[in-house]
Amino acid sequence: MIAININSEASVFDAIVRVNHLLQDTSFDVTERQSIFISVSEIVRNVLNHGGGSGRLYCTLDHQGFRLTCIDEGPGIENLSEILDGNYISGSGLGAGLASVKRLMDELYITTSSEGTRIVAVKRDRRQR
Repeated sequence: MIAININSEASVFDAIVRVNHLLQDTSFDVTERQSIFISVSEIVRNVLNHGGGSGRLYCTLDHQGFRLTCIDEGPGIENLSEILDGNYISGSGLGAGLASVKRLMDELYITTSSEGTRIVAVKRDRRQR
């Protein structure tokens, strides 16, 4: 398991490097790894830009595959359904980050309130599908 404090743009690079190391001895192919890297990057950037600027990212491998959990204490996500459907445009970006994560990962679970957001995303090991 890896745990990463999210608190600056350098956190994006740190997360990708550490996830790459975690995935080294797995059966994920190049395309699947890129999907994971993009998802990690989008989620970490969302914390920095919309989640109060800080949070924690946890990444694990288990019998199902790769799992990331991200927790922040930001103001929560309004318009979540629109965002996940790709029908929302953010004032500070394209608003496509979480919709992309939904498409790239096999599972996506989001719990959000005015006290923060918890995101869990899973990329299943192709041997387990």
